[in-house]
Amino acid sequence: MIQQEDKDKILSEVWRLNKKADQNRSFHSELVDTLRKYNLWVSAYVTLSSGVGTITVFAKISDEYFLFWGLFMGSIFLISLIPSISNFSKKIEDRSIAINILSKWIRDAQNFGNIEILEMTLEQAIKRQKELIENYKEIMDKSPTIPNEQFLKLKQNHLQKVAISIEIEKNPFLTLKEIKAKLRANNNGQGNQ
Repeated sequence: MIQQEDKDKILSEVWRLNKKADQNRSFHSELVDTLRKYNLWVSAYVTLSSGVGTITVFAKISDEYFLFWGLFMGSIFLISLIPSISNFSKKIEDRSIAINILSKWIRDAQNFGNIEILEMTLEQAIKRQKELIENYKEIMDKSPTIPNEQFLKLKQNHLQKVAISIEIEKNPFLTLKEIKAKLRANNNGQGNQ
């Protein structure tokens, strides 16, 4: 069995990386949601506009609207190029893979920290810790990067999600709106100190 002091040393780095992995998973998840929304809006615009364009193909368009109509039809073509140029599908797929891999790593890390370590020798625990750290580094090397211009907003959203989740556990019968208001009030009081 491992002494508590040794266990704490071994797990401190695993829990630190677990927190970072959870944050990265949250970042990728939010980016996937955003990309899917963009893809949906572009597809809806192209589909509906093409339908309108097809319906009116034989309509007589007055000269005063002809330029507008031509620009509208041209916009359908240009906007239809956005998903392929921006590579939405590939970005969604890459980030979804990262989410799945990070989720597996988080489960492995939590399993190690909460269960496996209890039955390991010190040497086994150190070896397993090193494996987890190496796996984490590999995952981060292979995962898509988080855009710098979005990092702070994504981190803020993640930390708010964590705070709301903790508050829901304490007060499950409050609405989300009430919980957010309570957290804002508490945060405003702390910020003025």
